[in-house]
Amino acid sequence: MKTCFVICPLGEPKSQTRARADAVLSRIVQPVLTVLGYEVKRADLTTDQSTIPESISKHIFEDDLIIADLSACNPNVFYELGKRHAWGGRCIHLTDDISKLPFDVRHHRVIGYDLGDAEGLDNVRTELRRNVTAVEQIPIQCPFPLTPEKLIELSGATVLIGTVDGRRDHYYLAERIAKTECKTLFLMQRSSSLILGPEQGWGAEESFYRAMIKKIEEGTQLYHIVSLEGISRHLARPESIFPDMSTALSHLSRTDKAVGIKGVSDTWYFKRIPQEEEEKDLKPDRQARTFLVELANGEAEGVIVIDLGGKQSCFHLRGPLIRTFFQTCIDFYHRCPLLTWADLEATLSLTSRSTRTRAKPARAR
Repeated sequence: MKTCFVICPLGEPKSQTRARADAVLSRIVQPVLTVLGYEVKRADLTTDQSTIPESISKHIFEDDLIIADLSACNPNVFYELGKRHAWGGRCIHLTDDISKLPFDVRHHRVIGYDLGDAEGLDNVRTELRRNVTAVEQIPIQCPFPLTPEKLIELSGATVLIGTVDGRRDHYYLAERIAKTECKTLFLMQRSSSLILGPEQGWGAEESFYRAMIKKIEEGTQLYHIVSLEGISRHLARPESIFPDMSTALSHLSRTDKAVGIKGVSDTWYFKRIPQEEEEKDLKPDRQARTFLVELANGEAEGVIVIDLGGKQSCFHLRGPLIRTFFQTCIDFYHRCPLLTWADLEATLSLTSRSTRTRAKPARAR
């Protein structure tokens, strides 16, 4: 059900102010709003367990409609109405004397009423009904530019900033994120751009690869998880060519048995996705391609790439839940086994032999 909250001068129980508030509610507001499908509430008539000021603020920001009785120019009413106006919520104004309204309020549409004029109240109710119907058609618009950053700051929400469809363009989005002021990178791929280098014809991946190398050389931390099965499949596809794989491999550290890449003062070791027998319930071929960054201010954002049939989609997200997911990804990295040079070279060698074997009959023909 739609909700309507009435703000008005209340006064003490049994006072003239309270009697007028009750009359406005019962003779003007409720007969119209109830028929239009609204649940009508007022501060003294709610069952909220919070204090009256807290309850009023909650209704001002959350209810579908505010009806403000500006009679007697009550300062509390103007304060509460100002909060509603500030975020652009729907509201309708009533008063028993339009001539007494301050200049900044008078230019708004205001419905005048006279509780002593029973016949005139029919017209007031009719006008109120027209106004409610009209404001319902107006989309709520924030009075200031509501950027993803501002939305996260104001509400603590996690925001879907955008989506990209296609098998390549998500690399451009990941590149832009990599170039932000960030202190940590998390990258999990079905194969590994840092091992194979950019695929031929994939300019977007090349841009992302160069941005990653630059960030690592500048001292950004890296947590990278690769899939040996994915590397093997990529290399086995006849249409996939990796002309810069030797250059990519030359960037990697060979001082230890584990594959890694040197930063300014640390070597960032690569991990591999575990096999099913290594971690219960894990499905190696179902891991999401994920690129997340921890920003300099401690927040996090990133992209998650999924396949649906033959279509690939990328989701760009930012906010507190992504910060939590980022930490979950780091924890998963620490559980994964190190990628050793022996495992990597065996995969590259086996794939190379398999590719040459499939190619021999073609040359014979």
